[in-house]
Amino acid sequence: AGARLAEQVETELEGLQQATRARVLRAQTEAARLEQRTWNGVMVALATALVLALIATAVIALRITRSLRRLSVATAALAAGSFRDPIPVSGRDEVSVLGRSFNTMAARLRRHDEMKEEFFATLSHELRSPITSVREAAHLLADGIPGPLSAKQARLVDIIRRSTDRLLRLVNQILDVSRLRAGLLPLERVPVDLDRLVARAVDELRPQADEAGVTLERERLGTRFTVLGDEDRLVQVVVNLLANAVRFTPAGGRVVVRVVDAAEECEIQVEDTGVGIPAAELPHIFESYRQAHPGKGGTGLGLAIVRGLVQAHGGRVTAESQQGKGSRFSVLLPRERAA
Repeated sequence: AGARLAEQVETELEGLQQATRARVLRAQTEAARLEQRTWNGVMVALATALVLALIATAVIALRITRSLRRLSVATAALAAGSFRDPIPVSGRDEVSVLGRSFNTMAARLRRHDEMKEEFFATLSHELRSPITSVREAAHLLADGIPGPLSAKQARLVDIIRRSTDRLLRLVNQILDVSRLRAGLLPLERVPVDLDRLVARAVDELRPQADEAGVTLERERLGTRFTVLGDEDRLVQVVVNLLANAVRFTPAGGRVVVRVVDAAEECEIQVEDTGVGIPAAELPHIFESYRQAHPGKGGTGLGLAIVRGLVQAHGGRVTAESQQGKGSRFSVLLPRERAA
């Protein structure tokens, strides 16, 4: 009976051991399954967080890029003088702060431009009006409207008339240079035929050339000479170049103004057989108040105005010269673009 009981206990212990082992295996299996689910959840969570982070980063980058692009366009417009409305700004980030600072700066620049424009308008009126009145009075006296003048009086009146003309030209040149530097010189952009424009300038300068004994000629190379620009200002460019050429060309010399169809550009060349420009002065001739030949007269502003007007039209001007043999100035203007 004791042996049977021991055998029964041994059998029950083996069963319990097996049941325990089975439960341990089931627990291990469940733990492994739970661990796998946990890792799967962690990986999904990490992938989701990464995707959300990338999306958030892309949205932020897109907003920053859009704001910076808008700011870049506004900056370019401000530099070109066409910026008017402030850029829309919202938020408190660094880009928004930069945008608000830009709007403040643009508003102040607009006020400064308005003040400069008003100053130049006032200065123009206050200087030109009395000079014009003196000049017209001198013309009336020279024409004998108030009565006949003696020879001495006529000579004095002629001095007054020439001096006021020269002073008025100087005032106009100084104002033009100042406006060009400030970017306030208005330009009316219309299709302009350069060949017809050059003919107009040549007709204006021909009496001066005839008086100086200089032959003034006009040439054309090509057929297309239309550009987009301000006709009166471009005439001023050609007249300034021709006046310089005639002034620095001795009697018996020759001045040629040439219009050239240069593919994407139109070119105006003014070539003379004059005294030329010293090599040391050639790089500086377009600077204000700079004269290559101080004893020949002039204000040193004509070529500075030429360069400013040409650049305002999107073109460029160059000069080449040999002292004692003459000079050639070339103005290149962009071709009129089709609408």
